[in-house]
Amino acid sequence: MNRTTTIATLSAIALLVTGGLLVAGPLTPPVGPVASTYKTLQEVEPRIAINAVNTPGDNDASPSLFKITQPGSYYLTGNITGVVGKHGIEIVASGVTIDLCGFDLAGVPAMGLVDGITVTVSGLTNIAVVNGSVRNWGDEGIDLGLFGAVGCRVENVLANANAGLGISLYWNSVVESCTATDNVGNGISVGNGSIVRGCTAYLNDGIGIVGTGSATIADCSAYHNATGFSVSLGSTVIGCSARDNTADGFVVSSASVVSNCSAYSNGIDGIRAASTSVTISGCTASFNVGDGIEVPGNCHIINNICDGNGVGAGTGMGIKATGTDSRIEGNSLMRNDIGLDVQLSGNFIVRNTAAGNGTVNYQIIANNKVGFIVSAPNSLAINGSTGGAGVGSTDPWANFSY
Repeated sequence: MNRTTTIATLSAIALLVTGGLLVAGPLTPPVGPVASTYKTLQEVEPRIAINAVNTPGDNDASPSLFKITQPGSYYLTGNITGVVGKHGIEIVASGVTIDLCGFDLAGVPAMGLVDGITVTVSGLTNIAVVNGSVRNWGDEGIDLGLFGAVGCRVENVLANANAGLGISLYWNSVVESCTATDNVGNGISVGNGSIVRGCTAYLNDGIGIVGTGSATIADCSAYHNATGFSVSLGSTVIGCSARDNTADGFVVSSASVVSNCSAYSNGIDGIRAASTSVTISGCTASFNVGDGIEVPGNCHIINNICDGNGVGAGTGMGIKATGTDSRIEGNSLMRNDIGLDVQLSGNFIVRNTAAGNGTVNYQIIANNKVGFIVSAPNSLAINGSTGGAGVGSTDPWANFSY
């Protein structure tokens, strides 16, 4: 038997053995009636559609097109157009999630003080609104704050051209990846313990983004609003930018922190502390019409860059300190009308550098604690691995002009 014949014979045997194994199972069906293996519509889409049958509105003291009265997961199946005198979607139950599914809730002219999506009773918790557009309503776009719903979330929502606030939430809530534009009130407003992350506020007549009571505002942008950001009561603003706002870029107060932020070309100050015990660190304030950074007393202003503030008006300071007991350290002050202006005594001022400021680099009243101010010498040309003339002092606390 040759090689080819042997291989063919072995292959045939293998197929017979394998085939035997494949058909070795039972051939009779199980006892009992045949049951369907298909899923019901409720199993395929367990959520509840928002419509006149499932969520009918009413004409009570807070009339609405649609009203959600039970906990659950709800969704839109199409756009909603408002009606004069009625909220779009009214919520009176806790534990509600509304998926707008990319659809649009649009108000109509002269519709009165009604919201796109609103809560109308007190004591609710755990409400979420996601994935869609809410615009042109006679009051707020989304209002989960007026009646104090706690622990809410708004995500991936566009709130545009509403006559009140764009998005309003109460305590312990989250607003993420949202955009609020051209609203008559504030763009986004949250209460105590809330988080606003990755949001944009643009062209709002009020403040772009507002946070009170230990709020955290992170990675957000506010431009062409009245004021960019306003936070208080132990809040934190990190990694945010405020540009071309009519008034201040950032207004912060009451033991709040602003870090790694940018304030550019705002109509008054870049960053203004409205009360004491504020920390401003690692920020850049540039080409604002007023001061780059303005603080009262008991503040920390550390490692910031203030460049070109005042734009030649003669009154713009890189940093202006109007109180006592602040620490002003490690800041770079360039091309402002005045570099550093300290108006009261009792502050601690070290390791700052100032150059090219229009009037003076440093303007500091008596009886402050100030590291030596040293005019750094120029070095000769350097072409190699050695050289330089030093900075004029080895004092680690010295301030410098150059």
